[in-house]
Amino acid sequence: MDVKEFERLVKVFLDVTNKATLNEEEITKAANQVRLIASVEEDVYLQAIKNIQSEFNITIDVGKVIEDHSQVSWYPMRKAEIDHYYWNRYKIFLKDNQSWPEKIITSVDTTTDEIMDLLGDPSKSNSFKRKGLLVGDVQSGKTATYTAICNKVADAGYKVIILLTGTIESLRRQTQERIDSGFVGRKSKEALNRNSQSMYVGVGRIDSNRFAMTFTSEIRDFSHTFLNNLGLRLKDNVEPVIFVVKKNKRTLENLYNWLKSYNIDVNGRHINLPLLMIDDEADNASVNTRDEDNPTAINSGIRDLISLFTRSTYLGVTATPFANIFINPDAEEEMLGNDLFPSNFIYSLPTNSEYIGSLAVFGDNAKYYENISEIYDIDENIDEFLRFHQKKDINLELKTLPTSLQEAIYYFILTNAIRDKRGQKKQHRSMLINISRLKNVHRDLSEKIRIFMNSIKADVMNYSMLETEKAIKSKHIKGLKEVWDKSNLNTIAEMDWEEVQQTLLIRATQPIEIREINSSKQAQKLDYTEYSEVGARIIAVGGNALSRGLTLEGLCVSYFYRNTKMYDTLLQMGRWFGYRPNYDDLFRIYMTRDAIDWFQYITEATYELKNEISRMNSLGLTPNEFGLRVRQDINSLIVTARNKMKHTDTITRNIQVAGNLIETPRLSSSKKILLDNEKVALNFLEQLNGIGEEKNHYRNEILFKDVDSEIVISFLLKYGVHPSNLAFNVDALIRYIRSSQSLKKWDVAIPQGRGKYCEKFGITYQERTFEQKGDMLLVNGTKVRVGSGGCTKAGLEKEIVNDIIANYELYLQKTPEEKRKVPPDKVFLTEHRSPLLLLHVLEMKEESKVQIDKNLPLIALGIGLPLVNKGNNGTGSNGTIQYVMNLVALRNGIIEPEDEGDDFYDVD
Repeated sequence: MDVKEFERLVKVFLDVTNKATLNEEEITKAANQVRLIASVEEDVYLQAIKNIQSEFNITIDVGKVIEDHSQVSWYPMRKAEIDHYYWNRYKIFLKDNQSWPEKIITSVDTTTDEIMDLLGDPSKSNSFKRKGLLVGDVQSGKTATYTAICNKVADAGYKVIILLTGTIESLRRQTQERIDSGFVGRKSKEALNRNSQSMYVGVGRIDSNRFAMTFTSEIRDFSHTFLNNLGLRLKDNVEPVIFVVKKNKRTLENLYNWLKSYNIDVNGRHINLPLLMIDDEADNASVNTRDEDNPTAINSGIRDLISLFTRSTYLGVTATPFANIFINPDAEEEMLGNDLFPSNFIYSLPTNSEYIGSLAVFGDNAKYYENISEIYDIDENIDEFLRFHQKKDINLELKTLPTSLQEAIYYFILTNAIRDKRGQKKQHRSMLINISRLKNVHRDLSEKIRIFMNSIKADVMNYSMLETEKAIKSKHIKGLKEVWDKSNLNTIAEMDWEEVQQTLLIRATQPIEIREINSSKQAQKLDYTEYSEVGARIIAVGGNALSRGLTLEGLCVSYFYRNTKMYDTLLQMGRWFGYRPNYDDLFRIYMTRDAIDWFQYITEATYELKNEISRMNSLGLTPNEFGLRVRQDINSLIVTARNKMKHTDTITRNIQVAGNLIETPRLSSSKKILLDNEKVALNFLEQLNGIGEEKNHYRNEILFKDVDSEIVISFLLKYGVHPSNLAFNVDALIRYIRSSQSLKKWDVAIPQGRGKYCEKFGITYQERTFEQKGDMLLVNGTKVRVGSGGCTKAGLEKEIVNDIIANYELYLQKTPEEKRKVPPDKVFLTEHRSPLLLLHVLEMKEESKVQIDKNLPLIALGIGLPLVNKGNNGTGSNGTIQYVMNLVALRNGIIEPEDEGDDFYDVD
């Protein structure tokens, strides 16, 4: 008996349905009762008790919405009269088939009730056009949420549901399978076959009295020819009809033509049936992709479909608030007029305490930061192979797998062994290898991994039963043990190597399969249902097909080597986010320092924007105001630059700088510039000693108060800022400083560090790790930060700092969903404080990876601009300033383009 089966029996004895809390004693008592009638291993028994206790300790956020208040509430009033056939069936499915805790099901019920009230009321005969957006987290259960919405809208009276998936067929198939199971109740590949017995699946096995009709299937996207041959029409169905289609120009056109030709009313204009359109990965409808799927064609196709219906709700779903649906790089008026902009509502979905998101992995003081392993060994030859481009006459061969990839595969095998020991034998396990968007690379790499894996299997079969001293003479047993020791798995797994080697390795290794996941004909379909009785053991190799929406069940190990720096693309590639029940201590992510760097930057930016939804909710602001706020966010600069750099040399944008700390985490590697910046800083310090008033300060930093803004401006003009610091736009900042009456007097601080004493500046150095990339030095490369947390306290009296911290603690009490328990730097940039210039005197740590002399002077800057109310800064700008960015330098390697392949040849 495995853990899940034992848990289910224990819950029956506990009668958990109406219990909000359970203690360990109650759970253990019930487990002992089950043990009397069912044989179970000790490991399974202990793991089940732990799992159930964890389930009852789950805490759940609440959803937040910003809306335009253009609609009268309708769902709560109608709820009592609705027959909840579809929803009740799905609720039972979540509980009994998916083993969802009652708390989570209740949260989904509450959340989707709130969302239902934001959709148009299908019982009304008057026309309506509603547009909204759900903002969730990557791999956080958005599919389950919109499946719940499908069930509820079917009960409420919606007759047509169009579910738009990404642009990849494997994702569409996976989504269709989930809709079949969670909403339709029949296998779609059988449902449209009149010569076949329809096979019940999922909710259909719970209640088969009624079914929604699906006009697409697991094996077939929308086909007007197929539907016409069957004589199918929307009006012929009493129950709702659902289409699960790719965002493909031709598919959308075919669907539009079929709807228009065979389903419009007698007036020949519209379809008088209520439509819900769910746009999954909504940001992916607007990105700049290949000609066939260009955003203009996709957006036009979506708008055309909506226009056919007199009553419609468009519901976008995304995990990336920086998506182009908000950040149209052109005029702000154009953004607000965009037909797909969610002008009626934006709903931020709740997450629960079991979810492992980007903040838990890449945020400050991240709980799972140690689960990241840096890829350290991609040399030029391997890099060339992984990135080789379009031309057919290029024939590069990968002679051996990178050592880091071999290590990752060893680690995957070891997690299999540990999870088997934990009683999870029937649970799926996956490893992700995302290294290129080129199918030739996938094929060649898969073959090399298959050879490597076969060699491991042979060694394990031949030597694992020997004593360790003899067994480790085998190459792969030795490699496995080295990874075991290096990863401290002895402590994590609470077992000795000998037990793993002799009793677990064979079972952990033999079932592992290598799968290519892409659109090639040779690629195998990834169907976890085939392994429902034994649990899949999959190493998935791919690119784009692994980057958006596709779920790898039981993902334990991720090996990520891609060079994209687009917010939405990079965050979506993070398939390792999600739920890792009872193996959160085991999952591991292998990626380059550069990727870690960018994920941390993106995590902070995305987190801030989700918080902005919460703040705007409390202020009663609208989606249009949120869209404007996103466009003006300083973190949006990188997105805009990437979107427009192919088409223009400059970008002009209004950016919110007030209330932000702006730093220079990228320094020049030029010896001359570094020496010049030190000289400029020393001259600046000498000027301050002669003019400003130096004060002793409780933070033990050098501090100058009431420094004239023109002195600060003069220093900024002389200091050499590396152009990759997009936010630190000196010209824009100087214009903002000069235009604001409240920025005439500054605090200037030189923070103390913990390094050696620096006589030139009279302080101790701040020690930092550096990495060199061409002409650029990355300060704290994995943090994209210069200063330590709390550096913006400089210049504030201790009593004021204490008051701010106390107010933040009150905010935390009122906002339990807030994940950041330590006050961020921006909370100290209060409205009435002086602006702050931070002069960071840095010392390079010995382990820094640079080619330059490590003793060269390193001066970095930070500017903290206080919050303003509109008009209070003397400009009426509300803290915004116009940024003009020169993209020529960025195009020359500072922001690398995504690795691109040849469309007709080898791209996934």
